[in-house]
Amino acid sequence: MIVVGALPAPYLRVTAPADSSLLELFAFANVTWIPVGLPANDRVKIVLYTTSAHPANYVLTVNHGVPAAAGFYTWKVAVPSSYSVDTMYKLRVSSLSDSRAVGDAPGSFRIACSSGACTR
Repeated sequence: MIVVGALPAPYLRVTAPADSSLLELFAFANVTWIPVGLPANDRVKIVLYTTSAHPANYVLTVNHGVPAAAGFYTWKVAVPSSYSVDTMYKLRVSSLSDSRAVGDAPGSFRIACSSGACTR
């Protein structure tokens, strides 16, 4: 008798930005992930939160519709003017077709403004 087990649920392992990273406002930063078990044509949404990826901490949708298989998105770092720089943030990447496939960045990162060109 052959027993076939259930396939593991698809997931996304977010690899960057790393915990305690410093991202410069208006600079470019890579958001990277490894998609596991997702269809080749799946797309992802990237969302920015303050502190933890909880709906109450939602800041903005960075992008909606990035090909999951690409494994990265180059983000021009920005936050709405009602949010402060020099604050800790977190990113979540989630599948648009499978609600089980969600991945959070490995930790929180800080968005800072160290140049005079950061006026919003």
